[in-house]
Amino acid sequence: MNIGDALISEFREVQGLAPVAKEVDFPRMAFQPHLARGIPPDDNSDEFRELYSIQATIYRCVFVRGSNFARVPKKVVKVIDEDTTENVSQNSAFDVLLKNPNPFQTPYQFWESTLGYLDLQGEAPWALVKNKSGSKLLAIIPLRPDKIKVIPDSENLIAGYVFENQNTRFAIPADEMVFLKYFNPNSDFRGLSPLKAAMLDVELDLRAISANKSMLATGGLPSGVLSLTDGTEMDPGEWERFKNNFRSEYGGSTKRGSIMLLDTGVTWEQIQLTLQELEYMKGRAFTQDVVRMVYGVPPIMIGDFEQATIKASSFTQERTFWSETMTPITHMLSEVITKEILPLLSPDPNLKFIYDLSEVPALQADRAVQSKIVKDGIATGQVTPNEGRSLIFGLDPVSDPALDQHYIAGNLIPIASSGEEPQEESTVVETVKLLDGVVKMLESKTPVEQVNREMETIQKGLDGRKADEALFKVWKSLERIRERSITAFDRLMSRLFDEQRRAVLNNLRKQVAFWGGKQVTVNTVFDYDEWVMRFQEEGEPLIARALKESAEDLADNVGGTYDISGDPRAATFVNFESRQYAVRVNSTTQGKIDTILREAVGNNLSIAETATLINKYYESNAPFRAERIARTEMVKSTNAGRVFSMQQNDFEWHVWITQRDTRVRDEHISLDGEMARIGSSFSNGDSYPQSISERCFTIPSRGPR
Repeated sequence: MNIGDALISEFREVQGLAPVAKEVDFPRMAFQPHLARGIPPDDNSDEFRELYSIQATIYRCVFVRGSNFARVPKKVVKVIDEDTTENVSQNSAFDVLLKNPNPFQTPYQFWESTLGYLDLQGEAPWALVKNKSGSKLLAIIPLRPDKIKVIPDSENLIAGYVFENQNTRFAIPADEMVFLKYFNPNSDFRGLSPLKAAMLDVELDLRAISANKSMLATGGLPSGVLSLTDGTEMDPGEWERFKNNFRSEYGGSTKRGSIMLLDTGVTWEQIQLTLQELEYMKGRAFTQDVVRMVYGVPPIMIGDFEQATIKASSFTQERTFWSETMTPITHMLSEVITKEILPLLSPDPNLKFIYDLSEVPALQADRAVQSKIVKDGIATGQVTPNEGRSLIFGLDPVSDPALDQHYIAGNLIPIASSGEEPQEESTVVETVKLLDGVVKMLESKTPVEQVNREMETIQKGLDGRKADEALFKVWKSLERIRERSITAFDRLMSRLFDEQRRAVLNNLRKQVAFWGGKQVTVNTVFDYDEWVMRFQEEGEPLIARALKESAEDLADNVGGTYDISGDPRAATFVNFESRQYAVRVNSTTQGKIDTILREAVGNNLSIAETATLINKYYESNAPFRAERIARTEMVKSTNAGRVFSMQQNDFEWHVWITQRDTRVRDEHISLDGEMARIGSSFSNGDSYPQSISERCFTIPSRGPR
């Protein structure tokens, strides 16, 4: 059956008519025998990647799209019905998508590289790493599209893929790759780079830059003309000496702006920009517009504030960027991931992967318009303050009778009470102050998630301030313990790294007789087991002390006690954590030294040159690593100690508290104030704050009210 018959058959089926033949066989329709050996990437793939590093507008557009995309929260939800979903992201089965896609990238880097490949080459191949039985997805690794050849198949559309990198070549089965791609009208198998649509303009731009650079390098047109006034004469020798002296005094970029003193009878005339030069600058601006257009990035997003003020407000441009550019991309990827990845992680057919755009400021309704609606509605008695909260902000009502009444303008008294005797002055004043606070709050530009907190603060009054003061005291006390512990652990790490550096260099110098041969490996200069033991033995007392001090501090704050000798959980934690940190630290160091040794031998470097590289590694990395390791381990130990103390003092719940400043990580902002049962996980999967360079902590609670 030819293509025409196939399409007619499909059309008849849509119309409810009996098909004239079998169903449309799309794989066979798309298959081209001459491409059976594989479809290579676009011929311009190398140019697309190079443009990212040499063309400023392309770099900025790809960076803006990638960095904004990487920051969008990702979730897995279970669809209950058409209007209801349940967030199941905390299920560890989805960690490979949400928290740890692979051992080589953070989630941010993973998503940024994914969109980067799509934006530069129109494709983003994901290699799926599974266990031996193929039953579990272990990692997702983005691969360079220019290294991938697609093998078509007349029955299954895709037979597989081939990875080619210089001398390396291996096949990848179709079920071990998800090939993300943009629509390409010229191919059913490869994606189309957005840059393809802008190539002619970009090429002209690069040619213009090259021509202008060449003109400047060779002198081009002079910036001005020297001439003699009428009646002034110079013989050739005098003129040559004058020119040489002129160049010496005023030539070159360092002399720009110097006051020019000319001999009598000599004049200088500045040459203005030519029409060709002006057209060159306009042409470059036009290319910038074309690149922004194909990437859907408004002027303000690439730092072009001049156009931003002329064309539209920054808010409008950012809203357009998110609604017209980024939202369609998230929908496309959401559908692909839901179809291709989620079935590998869970058998539940009702799961859906989504990008949560609800917290993107540019997509929120205009705060000024919302505030005016609420203010006018309250002042004219059309809505109550609580109705305003619900209708405009989608927030729950506050349990206060004053916020459930209708008010009229002027003194803002309840309509139902307008004919009654006036209230006591103090009561009226309190009500007016409360409503003033509500209106001011609604007029502010505070994010929606903070509006409820603002309202509750108005309600709590002095009780809230007392709670804040109590929390501040807890924080200050904990910070003193942390800083003291971090300083001590930092000194320990610095000393151990220095001793390790000297030992490695000493062992290296002993390898003169074997240098350049296979006998010299990382194990000959770096005694891994010995250093793990050293780090463990010397770090264990400090971990135990930090845990004990923070546990006792919490017990004092709640009027209880803590006995570390009677807490087997603490002993288990100290033993385990001191071993784990020692293994992590020395595994990283061993890997770095191994890389240095291999490269040194491969490049025929001497022992002295190799020693310089190793010494440089320690000098440039040890201070930073020591501080980061100290903060990570000590904060983790103090937070663990607080949890053990809560358990010993019969608390069953605790609440996550951030530092509530501008340095709080994006993924931790939503955790502030979240409550969890001790021993269970918070929504990010951690049982208490314990990330690298952590700053958060938890406070005990008697449970949900």
